[in-house]
Amino acid sequence: STQSTWEKKKSKQNMSTFAFEFVEAGLKLDQSVREYLPKWDLAQNTQLLTFRYDQFFQPYQTEIFARELFQSPAFRAHFRVITSRGMWAPLPDNIVGVNASAVPCTLTNVALFDRLTGPVVRATGSIVKMLEEMIDGFTVADLLRRLLIRPDEFDELYTPEDRAEFLFHIFRRFALGGGMSQWEDQLQPYIDATRDMYKALLTVRKHPQTGAPEIVSSVIQVTSFETSSRGVTLFPDSAHNLSFCFLSVNPVARHVHVWYGAVLPYY
Repeated sequence: STQSTWEKKKSKQNMSTFAFEFVEAGLKLDQSVREYLPKWDLAQNTQLLTFRYDQFFQPYQTEIFARELFQSPAFRAHFRVITSRGMWAPLPDNIVGVNASAVPCTLTNVALFDRLTGPVVRATGSIVKMLEEMIDGFTVADLLRRLLIRPDEFDELYTPEDRAEFLFHIFRRFALGGGMSQWEDQLQPYIDATRDMYKALLTVRKHPQTGAPEIVSSVIQVTSFETSSRGVTLFPDSAHNLSFCFLSVNPVARHVHVWYGAVLPYY
């Protein structure tokens, strides 16, 4: 038989549209960012994996791509989820569906956060403090955290369209952090880390006509998967709705970065 490796994988994957191969764990992030992630309680319950896929990806294939990734032997061999006990567990082998949706990623700079200066951040870059209170399981002691937990109160600053952008998703996760996050007094570390993660996860090229930068990656958010019987879930029931699973699909290199994080309460 002269079957290629991909064809053999495909026959094992029940003639799926896509076949997947594991590439590596982790991403090349700036050292300062790598040092911030444990401080923000985002190192322990998160993972970054890269896989290669074999067929041309079209954005309309969001759901089938996510489902076939989660069903693939390569993914199941490497991807783990966090249980309610805070332990890593393998995926079940009876996944029949995945709830996935496209995430806009149109921004090519961090100017979106300039408008924080004034209402939420002082001209010096320090975040405006407020009386400490508990909101949705988070201790909130500054206006930035309040904005990110109760965004409807700040609609004049950020529209729902702004908040839907992948850049904002990353910023929100970093600035709120995990249940044991040690917050920053200054805005800049959050901006720097957001920029670095955004650049690491996405592929940008110059538009052939205009020369302007454009993002060629597509981002998919997976919120849950469905199995044929009860068992392990993508996030534990106790997890905060900040928990995330993003797939960044690079249609040029045919790579997909998987960024997963379960945000657990500290109590």
